[in-house]
Formats: sequence, C-alpha cells, structure tokens
Amino acid sequence: MERKTIGGFIAALRRANGMTQRELADRLNVSDKTVSRWERDESAPELAAIPVIAEIFGVSCDELLRGERRPPEERGGPEAATQRGEKERRRLIALSLSRFRTRTYIIMGVAAAGLLAAMVCDLALSRAYIGFFAGAALYLAAAVAEAALLSTAQPELEPGDADAARLRWELTMLAERAFMFIAALFGFTLPLILTPGGAHAGLSMLPWLGFGAACALAALAVAAAACWFINGSLVKRGVCSPGEAEEPRYRRAHALRKNCALGLVAALALTLLLQVFLAEALPGLLARGDALVFEDYESFVAYMETPSGGPGTAMALEDANGLVVCTYTHLNGEVASIGYTPRDGTVLPISVITYDALDAANVLAYPLAELCFALYPLELLAAALLYRRKRKRV
Repeated sequence: MERKTIGGFIAALRRANGMTQRELADRLNVSDKTVSRWERDESAPELAAIPVIAEIFGVSCDELLRGERRPPEERGGPEAATQRGEKERRRLIALSLSRFRTRTYIIMGVAAAGLLAAMVCDLALSRAYIGFFAGAALYLAAAVAEAALLSTAQPELEPGDADAARLRWELTMLAERAFMFIAALFGFTLPLILTPGGAHAGLSMLPWLGFGAACALAALAVAAAACWFINGSLVKRGVCSPGEAEEPRYRRAHALRKNCALGLVAALALTLLLQVFLAEALPGLLARGDALVFEDYESFVAYMETPSGGPGTAMALEDANGLVVCTYTHLNGEVASIGYTPRDGTVLPISVITYDALDAANVLAYPLAELCFALYPLELLAAALLYRRKRKRV
C-alpha cells in the first residue's frame, strides 16, 4: 500500500476501504472529479482537508503527507513530522496560498467591473442612480464571494500548529486587501447617488473625480481601521499569527498604530471644530461689530418698516414678563438678524445685523475656514511620518 504521492496514497486507501470516488467526495463535500484529480496527482487537497481525509482512513496527517504508511514500530510513537512529510506540508501551504491569491484577484476584477458599469451608466447613459446601484451590486457580490472564499480556505488550527496559523494570517491579509479595494471603489461610486439632478441625470467627470476621491479615501480609512481592529483581535485570540518571530514585533507595532490613530483622530476632530467655528460662528461675531444699535423703538420701527420689496410680516417684541413692548411690520429685506435682551418693561437696546455686514464678515472668515481643508492631509501625512519614524524603533 506504500505510495510515494498523496494522490496515489489516497487512491490506495480508498480502494482498501471499499469506497468509491463518489462516496469519498460526498464525505469531504467536494465533487468526485476533484477526488479523481487528486488521485491522478493533477491537484492536491486543500490543507484544511488533510486532517479530515486522515481521520476517514485512520492514518496520521504525517503519513498522508508522506504518501506512505509509517513502519509499525514507529506508529505508536510521537506524531513528529518526517522530513518528507514536512516538505509536502509546506508545498500544500504554498499551493493553498497561491490558489487563494489567484481567486482573490479574480474577485477584485469583478469589483473593478462594477466601477466600469457605474461609469458607463453615468457618463454614457446619464443615469447616475442606475450606475450607482449597478456598481454596488457587483461590489456586494465581490465582498460576499471573498468572504466565502476566506471561510472555505481557512485551515484547521490545532494547538501549536504554527504553519496553519501563519497560513491563516496570509489568507486574512489578502482578503483584507480585497475588502479595502472594494470599499474604496464603493466610496468612489457613492457621489452618483447624491447627484442633484435625481434619477434621470448624470454626474460630470470632474466633479465625480474630486468628490469621489474624497469619498474613496474616507471609505478606505474606515475599512483600514476595521481591519486593524480585526487583526488585533485575531492575533490576541490565537486564531492566526504573523509568525512566532514576528508576532511580538507585530503586537508592538499594533499598539503604536493605535496611539498614532487616536492622536490623528483627535487632531482631525479639533480641526473640524475649528473649521465649523470659522465658517458658522465667526462671521456672526465679526458682523456684531458692524451691527446697527437702536436705543429707542421709534427709530427701530422706522428702519424695519423701510420697504425694500416683498410682502411685510407683522412682528412683536416682548419684555422679560412676556408683555409686548414694540410692534412693527418687517419690510426691510436687508436685515439678516435682530438681537436684544428682554428686561422688565423694555428690550432696548436693539441690535440689527444686515446682510452687507455678514458678507463683509464672510470675506474674512471663509478663507480661514478653507485653510482647514489643507490641514487635514497635512495631519494625515504627519501621523504617517510619525508612525514610520517610530516603527523603525519597534
């Protein structure tokens, strides 16, 4: 029964146990053609199938990998892998990784076809909404296919099985790159659903490129952050490992990335708050310096009732006790806002901010707010450089 290949050994074991290729295939949840290819040495079983096949035929994984039974005097000893068995195991690992990489690239091609479909629908047919949903359908199909591929390709993990843990790590890294690629494509396609013209309009190329690039970067950042959390959890639980020698270094780098990411989020949040203040609050604060201040009701009413086109609106001002102290008809279209403090029996003085004053304030405030757009990439670059510098010391 001794054979020199896995395929020949499986064939001999199957016949010795009175099984057909179909029966073995059913137990392994594969096709009989797959079993036939194994036995002809045209392909090899996935690494995850090796322990299952060994259990079916009552042999050790080492014997299956060697393609022959061990001598009877050695079978009762420890399950130490022989040199030939270890070599075959590593060949299967490399083969599994190569297959997974090829299939992942095919799935990424399907996702890229989604972007192509979105571009055709938008730019050629002027149907931005249809383009978005066509692309999203292919992105979803690609993501589901990649998840299913990763699930089926994961090898069985036994205590102390460093090779299987390392293979899981490599498979997970490849899958995560595919997921991040799909997320970036989805982000790039997202502006199509936000087209102002609605379902029967298209989005021109230049606005799509600008807005799409920003959305793609945002989606990529979210996907990368999710992968970072997942990787840390998988390594911590021992599900996969970058390797015994690399794992301590990975853990330190993972902690460094966490600190850099938290610092970057804090910096981006502060910049966003500053930008909101400059764009929303600062113009009003600056305009108050040029506000018109009225110390009596007569002059205030005369100003508010200065006609400037359009129908008027009846208004009333109340003091701190809720009593009406002033009524007027709002006819002046130059008034942007009114400010006063209700007190007992009066609301004087009354300040009025005009649109001209707001426009003048915006001329000063908006350029400052726009400068914040330049801070975001600078903060990202600073965080990346800081991480790279400290990474060398890890």
